[in-house]
Amino acid sequence: MGPNDQTLLSNLVATEDETYYSYNILKGNFTEVGDYSYIYNCGNAVEKETGKIDFEITYTGGKLTSQVTTIYVISLFILLVLLVGLLLFSTTLPSSDTKTEDGEILEISNLKHLRPVIYGISWGIMLAILFVMSNLTIAYLPTLMIGNLFFAFYTITFWISIVGIPLWFAWIFVNIFKDKETKNMLERGIGNSL
Repeated sequence: MGPNDQTLLSNLVATEDETYYSYNILKGNFTEVGDYSYIYNCGNAVEKETGKIDFEITYTGGKLTSQVTTIYVISLFILLVLLVGLLLFSTTLPSSDTKTEDGEILEISNLKHLRPVIYGISWGIMLAILFVMSNLTIAYLPTLMIGNLFFAFYTITFWISIVGIPLWFAWIFVNIFKDKETKNMLERGIGNSL
């Protein structure tokens, strides 16, 4: 019997090996995740045995144990702490050059170029969290609804990354080049209110 109480196979003849009977069911009969059972009726004119044995088909082929759950929870917690830590660290970095009250540049800050790099690393960690969450929910929840939602979020952010990462690198290098030009102009004394 399948997850929806449908009969998958019936009237099968088991292979006999002295007192042991077996029948090999192909994996193609178990295409849905869920609880299955098989009902047996064995015997001869003297003895007869009937019974039911339940078993579960999972996405991973195994059961979710407390050890595996602990590893998943710790891994996700580490990723979340890393993400929050990086984002908090990025707020301590300067976002622009040091300027006077009049808007004149006093000093070019090279640390401001580290801020977008940290944002990019944080984006990658967020992608990893979405990917892990989608796979965990697909593998261990009884329905695919939440897993498919997380996977859709992951897919969208992944495609944004494919377009965004080259643009992001170009933006960082253009800003670094602009700062070098501005620094050269400041050193030559060509104005500092850029």
